Amino acid sequence: MKVGIILPIGNIEKYGYIHNSRIIINNLLKFSDHIVVLSSSRNTSFQSLPEFKRVKFISNTSTWFPIINNTEIFDIKTLNKNVNFGKDILKKTGCDAAMEIHLNQYIPKNSFENIKNSVYAMLQKKENFVWLYKKYQLQDIIFHADKKLPWILNLNTKNPYEFAADSIKNAINGEIIRIKTGNFRKYDNAAIVDVIGEFSLKDAEEKYEFTISELLKLTKSDRYTNQNNVKFNKKEFLDYHQNKINNKIASTEKIDEVGQMIIKNSQPNYISNLFKKNYSPVAGQNNLKKIIGRLLKNTFKN
Repeated sequence: MKVGIILPIGNIEKYGYIHNSRIIINNLLKFSDHIVVLSSSRNTSFQSLPEFKRVKFISNTSTWFPIINNTEIFDIKTLNKNVNFGKDILKKTGCDAAMEIHLNQYIPKNSFENIKNSVYAMLQKKENFVWLYKKYQLQDIIFHADKKLPWILNLNTKNPYEFAADSIKNAINGEIIRIKTGNFRKYDNAAIVDVIGEFSLKDAEEKYEFTISELLKLTKSDRYTNQNNVKFNKKEFLDYHQNKINNKIASTEKIDEVGQMIIKNSQPNYISNLFKKNYSPVAGQNNLKKIIGRLLKNTFKN
């Protein structure tokens, strides 16, 4: 059984992605048989990354974002096209399954076996995909898994699904299977880790203003429908992400070697420091209130 990874990247010199890129790629190589790295930016220099065996770097006119008025424009269609191009490459190299992972995510050692067991079961049952579970790391905190993406595709079937933004899409009937949020803590040891906030506020601002115009076209969320939101607002940005973090539940899991390396790489100006300082587990507090409420209700009922 051979498992390949598709790693879409943009301009890794910006947005904070360069900070842990070598750590991430080395980690993914220990798990996978082959990695395809596809750059959507003509400004990416692979000289920033060392040569890796079993890693294919692709950056050319067929993978780059469009240019408008001499400026590179974020385009979700280009990203999706690149990931599915990577899927085709992995199939040609003899991989049985393809996973999409990003440059701020790693696979902890305690998840290696369970993820591979999930892939093996998919191949044996001839299923078209299986779920990829995700948990988050905020400096020295690991949260329970609370996301799952349909991002492990079977390359041995006549698979109608293609990778899309936080989803997969059936190329035949148009069915879309989207990312799901929930309590997936029983899959903590079968989840990848998404690292939160290991970049500066300047990195966040540059990424926000690069991607937001395209997101305005794609989403009906109030967060993006207001044209005034095109410009970065520090308070709104931090409050929005802090609220999401505060709804996560910290686990007692120990951070493995890769996570420790990322912590060591962290800098005082990274916004992970702000998020950790202000972490207040709202979901946990709400759950506790519900439990106390039920106990009081049952007490008075008796």
